Amino acid sequence: MNSRVGKPLFGLWDADIPFILIVLVESMEAMILIRRGTAGDIPALNEIINYYIRETTYNYSTQEQSLPETARWFNTVSAGEYDLFVLEIEGKVVGYASYGPFRSKTGYAPTVEHSVYLLPGYEGYGYGRALLTAIMNAAREKGYWTMMAVIDSSNRTSVAFHLHMGFTMVGTLSNVAKKFGRPLHVVYLQYPLNDPADGVAAVWESSL
Repeated sequence: MNSRVGKPLFGLWDADIPFILIVLVESMEAMILIRRGTAGDIPALNEIINYYIRETTYNYSTQEQSLPETARWFNTVSAGEYDLFVLEIEGKVVGYASYGPFRSKTGYAPTVEHSVYLLPGYEGYGYGRALLTAIMNAAREKGYWTMMAVIDSSNRTSVAFHLHMGFTMVGTLSNVAKKFGRPLHVVYLQYPLNDPADGVAAVWESSL
């Protein structure tokens, strides 16, 4: 990671720049943005996704994703019903957060499942927290009720991070997957975005 990028001091939403989070850092030499993803980010997103497919059990795919596959996924999560934000440091996309359907059956429409990924070397600076906050705020504004985190049980850092962010652990599924020759277990956590009783207008209502 570039040594000029210091530890974030705090972030703020700039009312004049919608959907961009300005992160102030100890060293003001670097521009750090969290912004909505664009089609031009697809190659960088593909690189991040394939790193986690190739090197970890944090993504259960066993085959790397092609650029067209990433483009189709990008179009789904950025078409308006869902959201995708990227972390850009000195002009390079080094992380992202997105959310999309939790399950395909229409009755699950009020619930979304999210992902947060950073390239190696960018952990521990508060970027994951800023990315997750961005998609939580966006999903809340769109009227979703619940955000789910589905995490490989070996990723204890991610489980602890989500608990710190206010998620509640609701269960573990044992021996539900296999990668790199070993059985894998999944931890489920959830976060309440909106109370159904509040009657918040929701983008997903039309799908029911």
